Amino acid sequence: MRRPDEEFAFIARRPRPGPPVKMPPSPVWGLLAWLVVVAALVGVIYLGFVAWEQSAPGEATVPNVVGVQLDAARTMLANKQLIAEVGAYRSSDTVPKDYVIRTDPNPGKVVKQGRAVRLVVSTGRGYVTMPDLREMPAEKASAICDEEGLRATRRTYKFDSAPQGYVIGQSPEAKTHVRVGTEVVLMVSRGPEPEVRLEPGHKYADVTISLPSGAERRHVEIVVVDDNGSNVVYSAWRDPGSSFAERVGGEGQDVEVRVYVDGDLTKQMTLP
Repeated sequence: MRRPDEEFAFIARRPRPGPPVKMPPSPVWGLLAWLVVVAALVGVIYLGFVAWEQSAPGEATVPNVVGVQLDAARTMLANKQLIAEVGAYRSSDTVPKDYVIRTDPNPGKVVKQGRAVRLVVSTGRGYVTMPDLREMPAEKASAICDEEGLRATRRTYKFDSAPQGYVIGQSPEAKTHVRVGTEVVLMVSRGPEPEVRLEPGHKYADVTISLPSGAERRHVEIVVVDDNGSNVVYSAWRDPGSSFAERVGGEGQDVEVRVYVDGDLTKQMTLP
């Protein structure tokens, strides 16, 4: 039998347990983790691409709207989900007014939907040949001016052998080249000059009246003040911008003529 001290010595000599040994991780698990991360990243990229593809604008071919009226061109472009944008206006001797001359991008080009297409629109002819307006009614002459892009805004009236209301002269002259929008002055016949009976002791004069331009007709009144008192010798409505002459007369040493336009005194003269 061992002695107690020998038993103690045996126990004391028993080796102490060391720290636990850590086993290195398996490379398979690391690879699987990287594969999971890469797969998640690829999935996020794919979902983002799908979302972008669904929200991105589609493509459209620019239709040919050259020579098409502006409103119709807007509709054609809108049907292709394109935006019509008037970039400039240009005069043209071949393309009518308010029709498209050219586009940017050009017709047939493939672009993204929602893109603006720049239009160059015609203002019509820059210059026109002045038509011959003589020997026709003034209203017809005005209509022709409107068709040519001219403005017949002023008229001058005088006695002439031509029928009353017919054009006997014009400015600018016929067959001259003028810009679109040029103002045209028409000389209109008042018909043959009436025979005026000259009374002994009366004074006579032709009073020329030029009316200002505007949208409304003007009321003209001529008053003669002579030995017989104050008399209205002329009263009529006239076109704005027109010019005409009236022969008036009065009796006595001092004969005064007053011209009223819309009730305002615009001219006052004493006959010699």
